Amino acid sequence: MRIKLNVWQRIGIVLSLIWFISFAEYFLHYGSQDAIRYYREARRSCDSVIKSSNDVAVSLGQKEDRVTQLAENRAKYRKCRRDARNMRGQMLSDVYKGVPLLIAADFGIIVFGWLLGWFGIVITRWIRRRFA
Repeated sequence: MRIKLNVWQRIGIVLSLIWFISFAEYFLHYGSQDAIRYYREARRSCDSVIKSSNDVAVSLGQKEDRVTQLAENRAKYRKCRRDARNMRGQMLSDVYKGVPLLIAADFGIIVFGWLLGWFGIVITRWIRRRFA
C-alpha cells in the first residue's frame, strides 16, 4: 500500500521534520546552558582554591607538613570537582525531565501548522468557487 503525495505535501513533511528536530534541539541546548555555565564556574572556583591552598602549603616550613597539606588540598579539590559534576548532572536531569512536554509541544505546533495550511487551502478553494 503506497500513499501518493503531491509536491506540497512532501515539502510540508520535510519542513515538519526540520521543525521538529530544530525546535527540540534549540530548547534542549538553551535549557542545558545554565548547567554548563555552572559547571564551568565551579571548576574555575575549584582550580583557584587548590592553587591558593597549595601556595600556602608550599610556604610551610617542614616537608612533612607540606606533604600532609598538599594531600588534604588534593582531597578537597577532588571533592569540589565531584560536587560540581553531581550538581551539573542534577541540573541536566531536571532539563531532561521536561522532554515529554517538549515533544508534546513540538507535535502540537506541527499539527497546528498542518491545520492552518489545510484551512488556508479550503478557504482559497471556497473563495475561487464563490467568486469565479
